[in-house]
Amino acid sequence: MATPVLKTVATDGTGVAELWKRVARAREYLEQNGLVEERRRDRVRDELRAIVANSCASKRPRWVPVRDSTALVEQVAARTTDPFTAAAELLG
Repeated sequence: MATPVLKTVATDGTGVAELWKRVARAREYLEQNGLVEERRRDRVRDELRAIVANSCASKRPRWVPVRDSTALVEQVAARTTDPFTAAAELLG
């Protein structure tokens, strides 16, 4: 199914109200289906991996920890810890 095109004109506001309605509906759909949290966890997981990889590359080439990061990803996504603290814990 093709994504519908909504015409807007920024200079006179044409279509902007309808655009915001559609944005709100899309956000509501994502929230109702748990996709906002899923995407947040995916972004956190990617950020945590990048921090760990960068740290490993600068200190120990080709060494990457094999520990399960699921709990740490959940903690960062819930904002009970930050990505750098979680990465430090993964690196031990």
